[in-house]
Amino acid sequence: MRRQIWESKIPIIVDVAPEELALFLGSSLSRSRKSSSSFDSHSITSRPFMIMMMRCSYLPLLLVQLQKHFDQLFTMAETFRWDRDDDSKSSNLRCWFEYEGQPLSWYKLHYRFNHTRHLPLGLLYDECQHYRDPAPDGPWPIRLHLRDRPSPTAVFPIGPISSINQEGGGAIGAHYYSMIKQADCLRCGSCKTVMNLPRSEQMHLWEGLWSGSFSLFDNVFEKLLSTSGGPLAWKRLPIRLYSRKEVNSAERIAVQRPLSLAGFPDDVSIGQLLELKETDRLIIQGIDVPLSTPVVWLLTNFTFADGFLHLLLVENIIVQ
Repeated sequence: MRRQIWESKIPIIVDVAPEELALFLGSSLSRSRKSSSSFDSHSITSRPFMIMMMRCSYLPLLLVQLQKHFDQLFTMAETFRWDRDDDSKSSNLRCWFEYEGQPLSWYKLHYRFNHTRHLPLGLLYDECQHYRDPAPDGPWPIRLHLRDRPSPTAVFPIGPISSINQEGGGAIGAHYYSMIKQADCLRCGSCKTVMNLPRSEQMHLWEGLWSGSFSLFDNVFEKLLSTSGGPLAWKRLPIRLYSRKEVNSAERIAVQRPLSLAGFPDDVSIGQLLELKETDRLIIQGIDVPLSTPVVWLLTNFTFADGFLHLLLVENIIVQ
């Protein structure tokens, strides 16, 4: 079952914001005139980029392929410092994505503990689809921006894009490992299980994720789940439940409280554990899961690559 979940993918089509593409063309033409060099607008790739991407992956991992596809745009963004704050001396790109006019924020800053929670691609996609009736058909159309970020929450510093598919994953990989440790701490009371892994095995987690190799990833991930004795022996459950106050709001609410199976029967359902209403809908990995589904089974089979079971609560809220 975990392999089937791992192999589930989302069709995505990415284009570049038209206003930024026009600015790119104008800037390139102006520079070529000043330098008396020739300028060929037809050499600029503006064709949308299409890809099938794993649900358990992360939105920034798209940037490796996008940088190759829109290579001249990324080069120009770096040249004109489109993607940096005015007071920043960093040369790291700060791209952001948009869907139907709303920024796609792939992380959430915890209001209390000042740490980030990275959100899997599948969760972002489900949020965009399951609040609409009927759900849109075809590939998920998202827009790439290289400048004019709408708010600090729309962009997260990712470091050099070239570091994403290297050992450790750079800034993105570091934050992924942080999530792995958080999940381990909930299960075992500390993150010793992760920290005691040989460095090579720790690296296999990230390498398996960005390369799509289930065997490379799961050989290590299985150790994290089984070493701690399985869900029935875990001190706390690495579960995160997400909802929204308003459908058209970009504000995401993480409903989080300490959860454990203490005091519950071994076959307790997810609806009973979370005290959900019969009219509530629970979306996990793109599936409308019955509230009678056992918690242990979900944790064993539907846990995301960061060690958390991310749940989307849809409380009969629909936007036409």
